[in-house]
Amino acid sequence: MSKKDVKLYKDRNYFLVAFYYNGVRVRERLNLKSSGRKDAEKWAERRRSDIEAKLLENSFEYAKEFPNSKNLRRFGIISHESKNKTFSEVCEEIDEINDLYYKKGIIKRSTVKNYKKNTNILKKWLGEKYVKNISPADIKQFKLEYLESVSVKTVNNKLTSLRNIIRFCAESGYIENDFADSIKNLKTNNAEVDVVENVFTEEEVAAILNHIYKYHRYAYAFYYVGFHTGMRIGELLAMKWSNIDWHSKTYFVQETMTEYTLSRPKTESSIRNVSLFDDVLSVLDYHKKHFGKKSKFIFVNQYGNNYISNNAFTDIVWKPTLEELGLRYRIPSICVTLMQPMRSSTEKI
Repeated sequence: MSKKDVKLYKDRNYFLVAFYYNGVRVRERLNLKSSGRKDAEKWAERRRSDIEAKLLENSFEYAKEFPNSKNLRRFGIISHESKNKTFSEVCEEIDEINDLYYKKGIIKRSTVKNYKKNTNILKKWLGEKYVKNISPADIKQFKLEYLESVSVKTVNNKLTSLRNIIRFCAESGYIENDFADSIKNLKTNNAEVDVVENVFTEEEVAAILNHIYKYHRYAYAFYYVGFHTGMRIGELLAMKWSNIDWHSKTYFVQETMTEYTLSRPKTESSIRNVSLFDDVLSVLDYHKKHFGKKSKFIFVNQYGNNYISNNAFTDIVWKPTLEELGLRYRIPSICVTLMQPMRSSTEKI
């Protein structure tokens, strides 16, 4: 391929062109799908020929031809159009990058999902604003209005995502100044306020377990083990009989179920031995005899298949139980009970 030639080819549903710019081979996607128009190939060829002619004449302007190209930053070029991006457009750009990172195995699906969840909230306040016009007043308004319906902890969680987005904008040239560090978390006089809001009393725990035992006995062990060990939901879903040491009364946590995928925990500290007291072992023994289904997994459905998400437990067991008992809904994975200190007896590996 000559350094003045422009090559046209298809990649999935799009036309792309490949050419040399400043001695570097680059690829750009044309703004036309390869299907949907009868004259698509003719249009793409004319576009290719036009780019090639401009390169030969040294009249090719990268920012004008491809104003949203990621290669602009590579060559130190900032286009007017690329700088005028709305908050929603930036979020979509980051979505594409995250999807690529997930496909390459760099980040987990849960990371992609959590980012989208946070940005969907932020876009309600900032979505149509150009990122270069976002002001401290806009962020203050978001804090105050969002705080009316959620906890301080939830607001601060969204602010973490916002800071990352602002840093990305600065690195991409969409804003001149990186003001991410000036976006401060909300403060609270009581650091435990968010935890306290999610605490179950011993009486509430007993009522929940009694109700589940009576109406959803197959799920009783799942919640009993969770309440009495502090194991996370994903760790409970991934539990296997082979990881129980009945003699030393421990369970070896080395896997977790995250977004339908069995994997190792994120951190080494999460790989640990968890103490199983006699009552927990008795519940597991009963569960194995009546609901084991001869599977290597502890918690399986009526067909003997392991659960790959908590949806079945949440919709059929957890939500109806709390409603029946008149208890405020809380996500099981963030619920803190008075039994939670048992978790501190776990041994890290």
